[in-house]
Amino acid sequence: MEQLVRASDVDWVIVRPPRLLEGGASRGYHIKVGARPKGSWSMQRSDLATFLVDTAETWEHKRAIIGIGSN
Repeated sequence: MEQLVRASDVDWVIVRPPRLLEGGASRGYHIKVGARPKGSWSMQRSDLATFLVDTAETWEHKRAIIGIGSN
């Protein structure tokens, strides 16, 4: 699927999160373009949602693959 997305003419961002946890306190997130950040085995769903909304609003990472993890 990623090959089809990357080959398309539309703007896109592919986000690769670790295992997602439900509930719990927000811990924030950190990202790495093109790879998974070190030490990020799980993260809160709310932190992923925050990143997705921020990225959709700013398009800061247009046409990039982003690895994301919790702080």
